[in-house]
Amino acid sequence: MHDIVLFFLLIIVIVILIVALVYATAATENIQDINDENAVSAHWYLAWTVSILWIIFAAIIVGVVSLIIFGPELIPTFGKTIAYLVLFILVASIIAVGVMSAIAASEIGSIKLQTDDVKTARKDAIIAAVTTLGSISLVLVCYFVIWHTSKRSYDGYDGYDGNDGYDGNSSQYPDGQF
Repeated sequence: MHDIVLFFLLIIVIVILIVALVYATAATENIQDINDENAVSAHWYLAWTVSILWIIFAAIIVGVVSLIIFGPELIPTFGKTIAYLVLFILVASIIAVGVMSAIAASEIGSIKLQTDDVKTARKDAIIAAVTTLGSISLVLVCYFVIWHTSKRSYDGYDGYDGNDGYDGNSSQYPDGQF
């Protein structure tokens, strides 16, 4: 059960990254032709945000292909370790993307000429920041709740206590049948 939840947390984190990528890319496209100091700074932050997201997606694709190729050897030995490492890297990258999107939104808000494109870019940068930073707290809370409940459960307990009713006395079964 714990592995399934970890898998779904990884999927949720990847969906969050896709949403952030779409909005950060849209914000970058809306301010790329503006010659303002704040627009250049915001474009720099958004360009790094989009670059980090594309690098993460490339790493995810390489990881999935590696898992398909080397999976039978790696999963029994390093399965949970790899999943936790990937989850940690994805969470750290979501935090970085959220912070850079928030800084970019602040820089976009400081642009002197507020056209419709600038307002849309600011809205998109805010959506990227809120989506990542707001949802990462939800993912972390879910993970720690699941981790805490898994620590309280009995590992490996399947309800069988080893008592099948046979006490070792053959007189319990007079015909010799079990």
